[in-house]
Amino acid sequence: MSLLVELPLRSYAFPELATLNVTDIYDFKIACGMAWISQLAYETANRAKVAEVLGNWALAKVTLFKSPVSGPLPLVDSRGLVARGWGGTIVAFAGTDPLVPANWLTNFQTLPSPDDIHTGFEDAVKSVWPEVRSAVLEQKWAHQPLLLTGHSLGGALAVVAAKLLRQDGSANVSGVYTFGMPRCGGQRFADHYDRNLGPRTYRFVHGDDIVPTVPPMNLGFRHVGCLLRCDHGKAFDPNSKPVAGPDDQPSFAGTALRGIRDVLQAVRTAAVPAATQPGLLGEAYRFLPPGIGDHLPSRYLSALGYTL
Repeated sequence: MSLLVELPLRSYAFPELATLNVTDIYDFKIACGMAWISQLAYETANRAKVAEVLGNWALAKVTLFKSPVSGPLPLVDSRGLVARGWGGTIVAFAGTDPLVPANWLTNFQTLPSPDDIHTGFEDAVKSVWPEVRSAVLEQKWAHQPLLLTGHSLGGALAVVAAKLLRQDGSANVSGVYTFGMPRCGGQRFADHYDRNLGPRTYRFVHGDDIVPTVPPMNLGFRHVGCLLRCDHGKAFDPNSKPVAGPDDQPSFAGTALRGIRDVLQAVRTAAVPAATQPGLLGEAYRFLPPGIGDHLPSRYLSALGYTL
């Protein structure tokens, strides 16, 4: 992936993550760990870096997966990692890299599949499914807690993968943690998913992030799982728990209006947003409009209590 979604190695230096222990119930500390692994999933092209970070967190790499290359212009580019440790198995999908055209092709293939799933998301998961499924179902580890996670597009892929594992019947999904996830299916998909996995799916939405408002509700798309939100410039409450659905928020109109309000407030007070990641990119990202800036992985990490 590109430098737009990468962080310096030193930004991953949080040794307390090595002491985490996964459970099959919601836990804010585990949510923080899942957010960090979702960020690391963007960096799987640098195998040595990923291995070093996972080792520092007391996790062992099982596999780094990527869609097979098909022609000079791939239509799908899904990637991520499977790791073991913290008493369980973790699958993390990378989100959209703005410089990877295949990610945008995936995002805009919105026609529903026969299972009422966003076609692009379903195809992206199926492109890596044999490798992911094999890693998850390795006999020695098959009965450990299993968590799936991802930021942005990666969150949608985590939900689709959880649905496939549940449908397959060969793995028990203990939890799904998503950050800035778009809607990934229609009403029929959402109803079926929430009956089976909704209480174990935790959907974090930060501030004026515009991505969770799409694809729009008026095209028939619906969110799944339990929602935890925080306002623009604020932090997630570690003592709050995600609220069970059905809750299809946020809406596009409401989020856009809040974004305009927050821009006007910043102009009125001459406030410059704090940089949430180091380097020149961190400085540049300060000036992104809230709808885009609040979607950055580093903004989610900051809202979870981390200073990069």
